[in-house]
Amino acid sequence: MRPRILLLGGDGTRSGVPRHLDQLTQTLAAQADLTILSDRNLGGYDNVAGAGAAHIELEGLRNSLNPLRLWHGLTGTLRQVREGGWDVIWLHARLPALMLRVALTLRLWRPHAGARLMLSYHGIPFDPGHRAWAAWASR
Repeated sequence: MRPRILLLGGDGTRSGVPRHLDQLTQTLAAQADLTILSDRNLGGYDNVAGAGAAHIELEGLRNSLNPLRLWHGLTGTLRQVREGGWDVIWLHARLPALMLRVALTLRLWRPHAGARLMLSYHGIPFDPGHRAWAAWASR
């Protein structure tokens, strides 16, 4: 049986995370069932379907100061990780990683017994170029 992998991206523009997820999709599609969860596609995820991954768009996974948007992203992400039956949940973007780390800490979510949680940082989310509160939360 092929493993089911959820790859969590963020912003849908052409940037490093979507490019990396495209490369992972091309590499892993023959060995696993891949689904990418990201904010609305604005060109960054144009190639993933052709490379063999499903793509779910969810408003609220790109950086924003709008609390309603963030709430929508958190609740939608929790719904996907709870109901998906994923073997691997692989976090690539800062905001979804922070959301699920908070959900784990507050015990709002626990992966099922066989699931694996992976985290990749694409750039340092707490260096001087980021907002002070976001850098503090990312640390």
